[in-house]
Amino acid sequence: MVDRDPTRVWVNDARQGDALAVSKLLATYHPVLRAHADARLDRRLRTRLEPEDLLQQAYLEVFRSIDRFEDRGPNAFVNGVLTIIDRKLIDLRRAQGRQKRDLDREQPAEGGGGAHSYWNLLDELYSDSRSPSGVIRREEAVGALITSMSRLT
Repeated sequence: MVDRDPTRVWVNDARQGDALAVSKLLATYHPVLRAHADARLDRRLRTRLEPEDLLQQAYLEVFRSIDRFEDRGPNAFVNGVLTIIDRKLIDLRRAQGRQKRDLDREQPAEGGGGAHSYWNLLDELYSDSRSPSGVIRREEAVGALITSMSRLT
């Protein structure tokens, strides 16, 4: 008996290393996955990333782990990706909580910043973080540097 469900065929092909099959799966379910990510991304996280950033992280995990996927029914693939998205959100919320606690412990530099602010700015400018939040922090640092330089006489 030949399976006529394209999702199951693509999953089987993807498990055998067919990258095009993975792409077809993700393209087919992208609207559902995008809506899920959009609905679950709270206001605080939206300041740091977009639903597409979250999906990109989830899709990368799908590409890396598709060979271990277990087909447990007609909606197994999409449910598996939804679970990955939810786990990514939990990880992001935990990381944001840790970062907030770390920021709460920081003591402001005396005299409005001085050298401390200078070194923070340099750290952000030369950061090699490729995460969405790292890219945004670097862009903000560049913007702050340009603004400060434009004020020089």
